[in-house]
Amino acid sequence: MFHTTDQDLLLLVHGELNVWRRIAAQAHLAVCPSCQTRLAKLVGASRLLADAVRGADLPRWSLPAPQEALTAARAASAWRLAALLIIVITMLNITTGIIRSSQRFAGQTVSPQAQPSGGCRPDLHNDKCR
Repeated sequence: MFHTTDQDLLLLVHGELNVWRRIAAQAHLAVCPSCQTRLAKLVGASRLLADAVRGADLPRWSLPAPQEALTAARAASAWRLAALLIIVITMLNITTGIIRSSQRFAGQTVSPQAQPSGGCRPDLHNDKCR
């Protein structure tokens, strides 16, 4: 019979074990008194460690810091999304303006009067050809 590792037992206690390993560990714990005893010792040690880290002035259970970090990350993500949306809309407006400008000039041709022929330079004082 295989026994659940201490690492898997701790991950199980803290809800961090993946679903298949959790099912296997729970099934094994249901029939193995040795692993049940180890689990109880690990839970006790984990609680003592959590109380020592958390401090005596806080209640036994308090909002964990990762939840606060997650809330802050969600707010930051919302701002990033808003900034990205503004950038995309601005780029679309610029691109649309460029396309409209190119379409406006696409059908136009240069008139023959505006093109110098030979050595002539139009619109000069003595407008003579060389």
